[in-house]
Amino acid sequence: MIRSIISEQTFRTNGMVPDARLNRILRQMVRRSFPRLRRRAIAIGWGAEDELFYYMADAEQYLIAVNRSFEEAPTRVLEGGIAHELCHIDADLRLGIYPRELAWNRYSESWWYRIRNERATEQQAIALGYGRHLLDLIRYARRLGYTFAREHGLFYAEILRAEAIRARAREGLLLPSSRTHTGWDDASSSGLRFHAGAGG
Repeated sequence: MIRSIISEQTFRTNGMVPDARLNRILRQMVRRSFPRLRRRAIAIGWGAEDELFYYMADAEQYLIAVNRSFEEAPTRVLEGGIAHELCHIDADLRLGIYPRELAWNRYSESWWYRIRNERATEQQAIALGYGRHLLDLIRYARRLGYTFAREHGLFYAEILRAEAIRARAREGLLLPSSRTHTGWDDASSSGLRFHAGAGG
């Protein structure tokens, strides 16, 4: 069970609004796919303005913010964005305090590091079975007028290809030596936010 010790005041301070549906989705996903996070203080709410999804950390508490343009989004679309953020949080918790701070600094200062980090995060989400969710997220966001750049993660075609490889692997059509690795990249296992800028 995820610890729920994040107060209403913390939400208000960060300009976020709690939501029962988001909270239910978050808890189901953690139980199903993120056992390392079950005893962590993680909360979610509406509040992202310039991004679609992002998370913030403060004193071992994590807040995931979701853009209000997703209030009517199907569950699987929301799960795509939340899975991405949970993979970031899970990766952060694999690091000690000082390596984590160093990773955050590198993420904010280096475009190349950010690209590598976001791609590794999405590869992990795909490895956990959320590839189709990411595809739904991209399609939904595009209908809202958002575009995606390399620094936001994998492109649609790359996720589609990774999903096809996973499907063939599940069917036993690939030899073990030919399977694509989609695990953690140790050099890029932290991050701050997933977002897409508005535009054409």
